[in-house]
Amino acid sequence: MSLFPTVWCLAVFVPALLAVSAIGCDRDGHQHGHDHAHNGEDHAHGGHPSEHARRGQADVECDDPSHDHSDPHDHTKHGDDDHAGHEHSDHPNHVHRGHDGSDDSHSRGTPFTGWGRLTQLFVEVPPLVVGQSTELAAHMTWLAGHRPIEDGEVTVELSGGGAPTERFSIGPSSVAGIFRPLVTPGHAATRTLTIRYEAEMMAESHAAGEHTAWNTEAEAKAGTPYTGPPVGAISLTIEEQWGRDFRVSQASTAAIRPSVRAFGTLVVPSDSEVVVKAPRAGRVSSEQLRVGTKLDKGATLVTLATAFEERVEPADIALDADRARIRAASARREVNRLKPLVAKGVVAVRRLDAARASLAEAQAELRAAKRRRDNVAKSNRLGSQGDAYTVPSPIAGVVADVYTTTGSWVQRGAELARLVARDHLWLEVGIPEAFIGQLKSLTGGWYRFGKTGPLRALDQHALVSVASALDPATRTLPVRFAVDNTQQQLFAGMSTQLRLYTDTAQDAVVVPYSALVDDAGVDVVYVQLGGETFERRQVRVGVRDGDLVAVEGVASGEWIATKGAYAVKLAATATTEIGHGHDH
Repeated sequence: MSLFPTVWCLAVFVPALLAVSAIGCDRDGHQHGHDHAHNGEDHAHGGHPSEHARRGQADVECDDPSHDHSDPHDHTKHGDDDHAGHEHSDHPNHVHRGHDGSDDSHSRGTPFTGWGRLTQLFVEVPPLVVGQSTELAAHMTWLAGHRPIEDGEVTVELSGGGAPTERFSIGPSSVAGIFRPLVTPGHAATRTLTIRYEAEMMAESHAAGEHTAWNTEAEAKAGTPYTGPPVGAISLTIEEQWGRDFRVSQASTAAIRPSVRAFGTLVVPSDSEVVVKAPRAGRVSSEQLRVGTKLDKGATLVTLATAFEERVEPADIALDADRARIRAASARREVNRLKPLVAKGVVAVRRLDAARASLAEAQAELRAAKRRRDNVAKSNRLGSQGDAYTVPSPIAGVVADVYTTTGSWVQRGAELARLVARDHLWLEVGIPEAFIGQLKSLTGGWYRFGKTGPLRALDQHALVSVASALDPATRTLPVRFAVDNTQQQLFAGMSTQLRLYTDTAQDAVVVPYSALVDDAGVDVVYVQLGGETFERRQVRVGVRDGDLVAVEGVASGEWIATKGAYAVKLAATATTEIGHGHDH
């Protein structure tokens, strides 16, 4: 037996003599570890004190007060966080070889995948040996966005088996998404392993099952044979998933409604468009008369100034109002005088009727005079250009068209501008004649503009009108829905396909529509068996409701690749092994 490796280890790591003998060299005296490809370099698993000098050792806790926390083994084993890849594959035929070429599959550990409410954990748990430090490469992923978790803390907890609870904590490594806690069991027992992620304002635990802490490596090797993934499983590493626009989500049972296809076009509602005309002749003056200008209801659209020779003095307008008031008062007195005389039969009824008609005419003249006096009082004087008359915007909207220019002279009744309110639009839908019989009632539907536009819902409250007859040209039934456009993202003239509900909702297993992949004319989804393994599953597609579609062949609760699923399809057809290149 050669003693050279042991001597070399002692010479280099004098302060950690016992740790090096346990980690750097195995019981047979040769260096322990496997050659792994990391960014084009071969590294053997061993101590990397420089890495732990940068970020510190894992925090270790133990509930047993008698337990010696001074670890006689070097915690720097497997500690190089800069190794961004590891040589492993989830292919069922992959065999992991030891340093001497023997089958060393047991060192791969037991793979575990946990899906929480916010996070996904993937880790391969190596065999645990009492007193020896074992590194766990915990791959932590945010389920929302399927991105690597870059902060927080991971704690590995060993509990049960009649032994005190032990905890081993550490922060993130230099590789985003990978946490490398060092686990040093202190008791030989079958332990429950829990991995807990904690960050600011949140925490989530993953129960990773039972694992035995063995007394010796020989016992560990014999007691934990490596079993690969199911035959036919497709491998796509976590790192490969992080490098793509990738998502997973659970199949679920949901109420889904059948629907029929229709076609629709956005139009401006009749009450949301107005052409403003000049109420009097005058010269146009405005700073708002431009296409695209947004106006509130009542805001000044234009100002009309009359010519000098047509100017009316305010005193004349006031005189006209006074005369109208005098005539109205006189007519009212005459009516009051004649009423008792008619009642006594002294005066004919026709005289009272004539007096009442005169009173009504005088009152109308008075109202007109008052309106003219008020308009002049509110108008602005524009020098020698005469009095100004403001024309307000009758609605809150946008100037869509302009029919005149500032400085132009317009006659009474001339069109000045067209205003359009864009806060809401109508979606005019043509329901094909063949589908009308399937519509028991119009309870709503859904639509989107473009392939990537947001899904928009239509409910029965948005229904404006249903035509009483088919359009003879298109053989469709015209229906109108009101569409909210307060975000100003939609425009009149846009067209789309939509779906209208035909019946009540029914429960079914549903997945996002984006999970479906056309594989040689067959609808398939890719079920995530574990963090890095997937299964091709042929499904029967049923009713689609918005972004969800009913499927047969998937159970509720199974995790499905819902975005980037085509990458799994490519991995399944690859001629070389997928899954190499990350560190566990």
